[in-house]
Amino acid sequence: PPPRELGLQSYAQKLARIEAALSRMEKGCYGFCLTCEGRIGLHRLEADPAEAMCETCDVDKGCVR
Repeated sequence: PPPRELGLQSYAQKLARIEAALSRMEKGCYGFCLTCEGRIGLHRLEADPAEAMCETCDVDKGCVR
């Protein structure tokens, strides 16, 4: 895709992550890992409020940012 489309895709992905985080807040499960249901560390949530996985699960998945 052209560079402009890549930018729009990136914004769409960010928006989807934010909307998912807001949904988790409404359901009362924000801050809990979607994989293991353990707590997501405050340092991760401060760095990325839309984070959905704890550090352990993120490392195990091979997706550490």
